[in-house]
Amino acid sequence: MLNPFKDFIITGLVVTGVVLAVQTCAPAARSAEYDVAWFSANPAARREMLQRCHNDVGLGRRAICGNAERAETKAYQERLGRPSSTDGMFESPIVRDGLRRACMEPAGRRLAGSQCSRL
Repeated sequence: MLNPFKDFIITGLVVTGVVLAVQTCAPAARSAEYDVAWFSANPAARREMLQRCHNDVGLGRRAICGNAERAETKAYQERLGRPSSTDGMFESPIVRDGLRRACMEPAGRRLAGSQCSRL
């Protein structure tokens, strides 16, 4: 004997699974489409996306907002006339000198070993 309630529950679970699968795949495709280079070439779209990212915490955690933030940082560095080869990580001379000193330590005592190659 068929149970219509059981069929209804199973159908609902399948539909929910499909919807969740589609939603989790969409942000990755969108952030890949709108990478840092795209936002660098489209400043108006970058400003609009940054406004949306700053107003919505959930959206702000996504890769697309990170791409817009990076493009904004690079544009800001270009306006200041600073090189952006290190993505702004070692702009401070104090931080840069401290990291150089830390990288002179033996490999076993280095606190910032993974960053030494970026100097």
